[in-house]
Amino acid sequence: IAGGGLGAATGGQQPAAADPFDRRKLFEREVLPVMTDLLRDPDSEVRSAAAVGLGKMGFPRSILDLRKACYDEVRDVRDGAVIALGMLQDGFVLQDLEGILLDPAQQERTRSFAAVGIGLVGGKEASAILMDFLDPAADARRAGGIHRTPYTEAAALTALGFARDPDVIPALRRDYASGTRFEPQVRSFLAVTLARLGDREAIPFLLQGLEHAREPMRQSAAIALGILGRPGDDAVVKALAAASLGEKDINARQFALMGLSRIGGEEARAAVRRVLEKGPRIDLPLAALAVALGGDAEYVPVLRKRFREEKQPDLLGGFALALGLAGDREVAPDLRRLAFNQGDRGLRGYCLLALGLLDDRASVPDARKVVEEENDVGVKMAAATCLGLLQDPGAVPLLERMAKEGTSVYVRSSACRLLGEVGNPRSFEPLAAIAKDAKDNSVVRMSATAALGNLADRSLIPLLTQVGIDGNYASIVDPLIEIASIM
Repeated sequence: IAGGGLGAATGGQQPAAADPFDRRKLFEREVLPVMTDLLRDPDSEVRSAAAVGLGKMGFPRSILDLRKACYDEVRDVRDGAVIALGMLQDGFVLQDLEGILLDPAQQERTRSFAAVGIGLVGGKEASAILMDFLDPAADARRAGGIHRTPYTEAAALTALGFARDPDVIPALRRDYASGTRFEPQVRSFLAVTLARLGDREAIPFLLQGLEHAREPMRQSAAIALGILGRPGDDAVVKALAAASLGEKDINARQFALMGLSRIGGEEARAAVRRVLEKGPRIDLPLAALAVALGGDAEYVPVLRKRFREEKQPDLLGGFALALGLAGDREVAPDLRRLAFNQGDRGLRGYCLLALGLLDDRASVPDARKVVEEENDVGVKMAAATCLGLLQDPGAVPLLERMAKEGTSVYVRSSACRLLGEVGNPRSFEPLAAIAKDAKDNSVVRMSATAALGNLADRSLIPLLTQVGIDGNYASIVDPLIEIASIM
């Protein structure tokens, strides 16, 4: 959990819980000056990571530095600064972001980042800017027009879901129901936005979207129905159940499956079980996760039995992770056997994560041994993640040593990343030392800089996860994919 540190609890967009000392003041005093200096580093990858890190830290005094970075000679730095301004969630930046969004001379990626930034600021003023951008009549008010693209339209529609202004719901619902406003791939983003805004009146139109000829429309309708649906919504549950087995597009089918898991209730859980019993093998790992995430405790013994009978590593990994999420401690000895003996590296990684989710303290000695001695870097880092989930007090010193002395760039950069997620507040010291060392490897320095931003993130759940959570990852809109993947 980025910024939470060992022992932190999860939650919504809330400030991190207070420690015996004020960690927020510590980060402002010790980390903010380092990140501000790194924003002027000769290495553009470091500057880009510093810009996003400043956005995550959320100190208003960073506004002026980020404004300057919006004019950096390197696009990645400029775009990082643009999204970081929005992450500060300060209304003073709206004018800056609006200017970028409305400027046809800016690249569409940069304009898309500005749209999302406006949404992150939130509120009625932000929504008004986004609605005005999308309004065809606005072209006449600007010399040469606005020159929207499908990417910038999709970003603006997505951003309206973050802005949380209920006054825009009727207009957005009309646009979705029209069948003609925006091309289908762009209009599909409206489905998730209406769901994020809690518009249950859109359900009849979303049910129509689930039958649309275009795959993005069906995919996003399935996601939205899963968000808005309730156990008593028979039409929604029935439609998603049919799609979870009969839909030809794998993404729409799996979105329907996870929607059923989210809705819950007897009928939805029965539909998820049917996928495990009758669905294609490619859907089985996700169906197992749907059982766990849907809280279907009565079916966990069936998952355990399937796990013990399965031979294919990919399916075993899905079952292992599901059983970890379900808290099935009975399977811990099986997971340890697969995790700590040589075998499929992917399966070992999933089993290590599952052991961490189970809080299986018996795994600590073997997980430490894997971190110290394992040659496969992916397995090594999965074991380190396991130790972090287990809140092992030895995990942080181990990761700090790996970040400084690791045998490869991948090991060191991965250790930096994990320190940003599970490190204690004082982990800023080794990370800052690495980030500031101009002679060190560029990738490692960039990773350390990004980790500093994660460690000092003001929110327990990083702000940019909004872009990925409930989003349609199957719809190819590059700027949104990039924002969702920012460390």
